[in-house]
Amino acid sequence: MQKDRFLALFGDYIEEHIRQNLSDGQVLSVVIEREARALDIEVDFDAVFPEETLEAAQRSIRTLMRLQSVAIEPYFPKEAFSEAYFPHMVRALRRENAAANGFLNDAAARLEENVFTITLTHGGADILKDTGCDAFLRALVQKRFGVAVEIRFDGEVTVTPEAPAFVKMQEQADAQQKAEREAAKRKAEGDKLKGEHKMYDGLPLYLETGAQQAGADPRSQPGGRHGHSLGRRVRL
Repeated sequence: MQKDRFLALFGDYIEEHIRQNLSDGQVLSVVIEREARALDIEVDFDAVFPEETLEAAQRSIRTLMRLQSVAIEPYFPKEAFSEAYFPHMVRALRRENAAANGFLNDAAARLEENVFTITLTHGGADILKDTGCDAFLRALVQKRFGVAVEIRFDGEVTVTPEAPAFVKMQEQADAQQKAEREAAKRKAEGDKLKGEHKMYDGLPLYLETGAQQAGADPRSQPGGRHGHSLGRRVRL
């Protein structure tokens, strides 16, 4: 239905120059946390778009809806995945793992069958593996595209503690840990809303829920989009 489309629901809260680079898609889930003033949205998008566009859309919605945080979980067509998506994978990884900063600079990628090989130029393969970067990238591809890949590193794989990339990683790891502690504190302060569907503070959350929230919609059962349970749900 048209009102379940992402831009129909949230387009008025996304600045025009951002919308021009953003694909439309089917909204699968919307959850709002009242105390934390946080909004989480799952969307099955029609086409791939840049990671920075996703980030910009989140910021725009957060600002114009006067929320504290907005997170959009994107799902893309399986056939759209290729090595061209690698820069966006790295950008997403850098938000979560400081080890990606420096070691993945100037890296290249190739996709052969189900093997996604990342060629490093600044070393650090062991550190990237030890900090879970390969697992994060594998899970990201599986979740967003429904494609199972093996992540491998080659090229310059070793690094010394004096290397600029290693020093930068340590500095950013400290900053990331501080940010994570602050985010965890904010999250603990907000309880997810429960109860029947209603408008809240003018948010455009009018997806049909009812029986679907109780699990009647088959899309809410395991095995939905990309193997995840993604039945539409709105908790207000």
